[in-house]
Amino acid sequence: MTGTVRKYFNRAVDDFDAIYGGEGLLWHWINRQFRRDMYERYRLTFEACGDVRGMTVLDIGCGSGRYSIEFAKRGATQVVGIDFASNMVRLAHRHSQLHCVEDRCHFTIGEFMEMEFRRPFDICVAIGVFDYIARPEAFLEKMRSLSRNRLIMSFPSKSILRTPLRKARYWFKACPVYFYDQEDIERLLSGMNGYRLTKIPGQGMDYFVAIQLSPAVDSNGLARNWP
Repeated sequence: MTGTVRKYFNRAVDDFDAIYGGEGLLWHWINRQFRRDMYERYRLTFEACGDVRGMTVLDIGCGSGRYSIEFAKRGATQVVGIDFASNMVRLAHRHSQLHCVEDRCHFTIGEFMEMEFRRPFDICVAIGVFDYIARPEAFLEKMRSLSRNRLIMSFPSKSILRTPLRKARYWFKACPVYFYDQEDIERLLSGMNGYRLTKIPGQGMDYFVAIQLSPAVDSNGLARNWP
């Protein structure tokens, strides 16, 4: 990702986090009306992963840590969240302490494509990330190499109305964004079996993708069925 994208997310940290934790009935209503896909992909992520007790998770583009913390609260033994925006990572640390899961959540500043990892993870997640990836093929291939069981990701859809508006809004912020239709995603996923592609209802709402690479295995070495 470019430096301009990093600068944008360092500036927007409070506004971004408020989507998940904003206070007040009016703010809650606005987010539910105009950012419905963000809530829906959150729900779909944990529905697709099911029982994560004893598993390890890599949360790419973790932002303020909302997904990472929820994985830890649901019993994941280790969650690694990475983000290139230092302000996001600092906020994620604070949230993990507030929710008493700092012993299972590790947050670090870095570019995913430039980082090395000692071992793979059971689940790799990239929600709201492909919006800003110029070379998604290489990004997805690295995700696949680091996941033992499942990949979870979202893609912003193309829309006659919302796409040009969002492009213009982010252009003024010097933050490039990329959009996909179903054919784009299926082309990107060609050669991968066992994926589930869901379009969140509504113009311009995200696509959600869950890919099962192999059955999950519990601490006793027994296969665990995915939902």
